[in-house]
Amino acid sequence: ARFLSIKRARDLLLRERQIEAMLQNALAGILTLDPDGTIVSANAEARVLLAQGDQKIVGQNILQYIPDLNLSQQLQRRAVNGASLSGAARYVDIGLTRWEATNNESRLTLILQDVTEQRRAQKSLKEKESRWSKAMNNAEIGVFEVNLRTGKSFVSEAWLAQMGLVGTPPDFDTQAYFLSCIVEDDKAEFLAKDAALIAGKIHRVVQDFRVLIPGKGIRWLHSEAEVLLDPETHEPSRMIGTQSDVTDAKLSKDALIASEERFRSAFDIAPTANLLVDDLYFTIQMNVGMRAIARTKLGIKSNNPSLEKIFGNAWNEIKAELGILSRTGETMFHKEIERQRTGGRSIWLDVRASLLPEDGSGRNSYLLQILDTSKFRLIDQVKSEIIATVSHELRTPVTSIKGASDILTASTNSALSDVEMRLIDIIRRNAVRLTELITDILDLEAIQSGQLVLHLDDVAADTLVSETLETLMPYI
Repeated sequence: ARFLSIKRARDLLLRERQIEAMLQNALAGILTLDPDGTIVSANAEARVLLAQGDQKIVGQNILQYIPDLNLSQQLQRRAVNGASLSGAARYVDIGLTRWEATNNESRLTLILQDVTEQRRAQKSLKEKESRWSKAMNNAEIGVFEVNLRTGKSFVSEAWLAQMGLVGTPPDFDTQAYFLSCIVEDDKAEFLAKDAALIAGKIHRVVQDFRVLIPGKGIRWLHSEAEVLLDPETHEPSRMIGTQSDVTDAKLSKDALIASEERFRSAFDIAPTANLLVDDLYFTIQMNVGMRAIARTKLGIKSNNPSLEKIFGNAWNEIKAELGILSRTGETMFHKEIERQRTGGRSIWLDVRASLLPEDGSGRNSYLLQILDTSKFRLIDQVKSEIIATVSHELRTPVTSIKGASDILTASTNSALSDVEMRLIDIIRRNAVRLTELITDILDLEAIQSGQLVLHLDDVAADTLVSETLETLMPYI
């Protein structure tokens, strides 16, 4: 019996030493306290955590190192006083267990786990999330995360503002509300794309759609989303993405498209021949009128001919004017040119050219409006010929009438009465007036052709009135 007792004592001592070795080498700090908090024992890690490795912590009260420790709370996180050489706070997670020793004395075991780095990382992550959230909110970009198992969603403040949900309670079902706001005409396509994303048929979904928000009306939203898989099951677990209100941009784009369509329509059906060319003077686009001139008048079949081919002998004139536009920044020039044709009569073209603003590529373009004025030139020529013929045919008989009246008036042996002489004088004066009228017609033609310079002067109005009355008196 004595031998068994000795063997049992040795086994107990060996086990105690093994447990002591395990405690001393444990990665967690382990302390034993009496009921008032006095440290009875501490392993090496506990001494490092609490007192930078000081061996004298046994016999000290634990509150000296962890002032706000609650000896009746099993799990807690607390700061450790003076545990860091740098002076920075060190934090530990504490597990507390109460037990009875063999002598019926109450004991407390504390297990300390250093969570300083973990806490610092969490704090840094929260700060980054806060900065990121502020940046997204300032950019008016909403962020959402949908739990695909529960159907519930987590959304940012910017997302709530976009959906008109500022001030809603935390338990508000934002996902159900969002789906109810999608315009019916857009909902089927929206849900189909989301389903394809969740099924793994596509890796990312980007879509524009409309929502009807109470108090805000119809709004256009742009959304981009991806699905995250559960790391254990590899099944879709969450959908995350961003959302922005693009209503203003959409309306501006639609207005721009409508404006471009109106311009293209006006460009194509304009009564003048319109031509859009690049900075190398090649045609980008021509309208119906320009195609008609190019094909029927100039024999050009190409849809993008060069200006040199269009203007032929007059190209150097046009090129010089376009160069001036490009260098000086002037907006327009106007010129009429004579375009010679091989084996045919020349045609006259009235050309107006405008320098268009750069489109961001750094290259100029030009809009040319061309009017075939050959008919007007022909009409002017015919008019000039008619005026010259009429003037000549009128001037000869009028001159004869004036000469005859002058002879009758100058005759001293005339047996004409005073009344007859007065009538002859009226005939003479009207002949003079008709001669002056013919001269005026010729002068007017000279003015229109730029061959006559006018010299303006004052005249006596009463003299004009008296002469007019005298001319008209025989008819009154």
